[in-house]
Amino acid sequence: MYLLTLLLTGGMLMAAAIMDFIKKEISVGFIMAIAAVCIIGALSNKNSSLYDMALGMVIGVLALAISRITHEQIGRGDGLVIMFVGMLVGVRGCFSMVCYAMMFMTFVSVGLIILKKAGRYTKVPFLPALFAGYALYIGDIIH
Repeated sequence: MYLLTLLLTGGMLMAAAIMDFIKKEISVGFIMAIAAVCIIGALSNKNSSLYDMALGMVIGVLALAISRITHEQIGRGDGLVIMFVGMLVGVRGCFSMVCYAMMFMTFVSVGLIILKKAGRYTKVPFLPALFAGYALYIGDIIH
């Protein structure tokens, strides 16, 4: 059951990444659907504790706080997705996923600046990078 929810979450993150790339936003309903799948998956994981799930969620809560402080330089939807996926994969998984995503965003942003397609204040959607980070993390744990 846990593996199925990991794969389903990956598919939903891919869809969310596409939505974020095209519209620069993700609907609340879709975030709640991701939340439901993540909650079911987290509760079906026999190798995870409530403590690990809660710490995984804290990373998303911190992203939400940063979103509020920076007037949504990081979107609330990004923070909510990180929070729910963090509950599913735990603190180590969430930290790995977010680190992969941030490295990916660094390369993309530097590339856009070098190509003069973006400047300092250009907003770049984060969910595609988060999906890439999730895919890398899931690829690591499946092998």
